[in-house]
Amino acid sequence: MFIIVDGLDECLSSVDVVSALFRCLRQSSVNVMAISRREREIEISLTSTQEVRGLEIQDKSVETDIGVYIDWRLSRDEGLKTIKKNLKQDIKAKLVKSSDGMYCLQTSVH
Repeated sequence: MFIIVDGLDECLSSVDVVSALFRCLRQSSVNVMAISRREREIEISLTSTQEVRGLEIQDKSVETDIGVYIDWRLSRDEGLKTIKKNLKQDIKAKLVKSSDGMYCLQTSVH
């Protein structure tokens, strides 16, 4: 069984969520993946045990991915194709800067 928690830092009480995840780990053979921005309180609660392995993703690599996605949308979206190149560059720069390393790809199923 797998439990995936995305946005641990967005929980009202991330420490309580971490505690619940550790209870699950101790009571059954479950695999847990928790995704969060780097926050001291979460780091402390996660590193309090040897059971946790962490993987840090650098913001620069996320920003690169966001930039690639924005370029793709600006070049393919019919409503955005006609925007002048300079404005597209400004839009991209503003969106990448304001993303703060967060990337959420939303899709809809038809």
